[in-house]
Amino acid sequence: MAEEICLICTLGNRDIQFKNDNELISLFDEIVGKELNPCRIEQNNNNNAKSKLDYYIIGNNFYDITKKIYESIENNEENYNKLKDGHLKIPMIEPVIKSELYDGKIKKVILIASNQVKLDKNNKDRKKDTYYEAKIIKKYIENEYNIEVEIWELQESQVHKIRDVFEELKNKYVKNDDYHIGNFDKFVFEVSGGTPQMREALRLLFLLNDNIIFHEVNRGSVDNGDNMDFYNFQILLEKIKDLIGNYNYTGALSFKEYLDHPKKDEIIGALEYSNYRLNFDFKCANKIAKKNSIIGGLNERLEKINDEKSNTIEKLEYLILELLDNMEIELKNGNYANFLARVYRLEEAMGQYFVLKWFEKTRTKISYKLRDNPASGLINVADIGVEDLNNKLGSYLRHLSKKIGNGRMITHRGVSKLANFIEENCKKKDRFGNPIIKDGKFEYIININTPTYDKLVKYLYGTYSTELRTYKKIKKMYNSRQN
Repeated sequence: MAEEICLICTLGNRDIQFKNDNELISLFDEIVGKELNPCRIEQNNNNNAKSKLDYYIIGNNFYDITKKIYESIENNEENYNKLKDGHLKIPMIEPVIKSELYDGKIKKVILIASNQVKLDKNNKDRKKDTYYEAKIIKKYIENEYNIEVEIWELQESQVHKIRDVFEELKNKYVKNDDYHIGNFDKFVFEVSGGTPQMREALRLLFLLNDNIIFHEVNRGSVDNGDNMDFYNFQILLEKIKDLIGNYNYTGALSFKEYLDHPKKDEIIGALEYSNYRLNFDFKCANKIAKKNSIIGGLNERLEKINDEKSNTIEKLEYLILELLDNMEIELKNGNYANFLARVYRLEEAMGQYFVLKWFEKTRTKISYKLRDNPASGLINVADIGVEDLNNKLGSYLRHLSKKIGNGRMITHRGVSKLANFIEENCKKKDRFGNPIIKDGKFEYIININTPTYDKLVKYLYGTYSTELRTYKKIKKMYNSRQN
């Protein structure tokens, strides 16, 4: 089936043209009268008017003159033929209709014309209205090309106000992006005529529509129609830059199908990487980073966090830095729920970090048993891994509590301090606050969480230690923002 096209044109005062000769002057005398005859008006202003081969109606009587012309040809075929034969031209629209690109494919033409009825009739913009020009062109196209023509009349808006034009077109003719103009394979726009505001409103109205081509005509030549692609791309580019500047990578990615760039795949990859990273999906972010040249050295921190061979304490250092950066982004964007989630994870990560640093400092090895897995045996904390760290530490402290309950002597300096912490802070108590004794032994309850880490860091390092001051300083930095 042949492609069917709808041609939409914005009209200005140069969209109709006449071949200038003595016969035209006489014809206009007959049709509009000597007083409104545009050729005579021009002759009075310019003695060289007769030498012009092509004549446009200019001056402040455009609306009145075109109205007179239309009324003389509306139901008078003799006058129409006199005007058409050898005189009337539509220099902006006709080259598109006759173009090899669209020859025979244009099934409908829409003319966007001004008829600013709210303006005083003596207003200079009102005198330049193109409504009757549109009616002349409509008659010409229907007669000469047998193509259906519809006029979109701008009555409510002033054509020099882009918002007015945009709103009237949208509300009257393009409701909810459902173009009430028939089903066409493509919409082609001829936007050489009309005010700049009319053209730009039309571009915005049909922005990001894949079936749209915008043309401009210059001296009978039709351009290649790539202006709209460039226009779309520049608007999208600024929007994407704005979204990225606000760390809204999901929003930026929503425009990826419209992005036209030599490095499109790498740009999209970088956006996906940033989105994964912002949402703490470090594994997916790392996969993209390995094959994306744009990311380059920006991924060093995540590589350390994901490296299975990395020291656990170093991993926690990098994780804390990542959390602090991430919190700033979420706070800046007003994502307060996400911000608080990062705060809770940061508090936990700092507690884990300072506890493991103390183990490292005292050369304390630990062991743990998770679920049905075999016991780990004694290992250095640097090798314990960040995954399931709370449960690993909880398992070790419960193991110590059993030793304490059984009266086992603990002599290792690091382990004995942990044992003292359990004795002082982890005894199970009744509702009156008294320790519970069963079969002559104290019972202990071990819960590893942020409050436990707070107590443990303070107990292990001491109230006036540098480590505790650092721990409190970081907490103070984000607590004010949290509030």
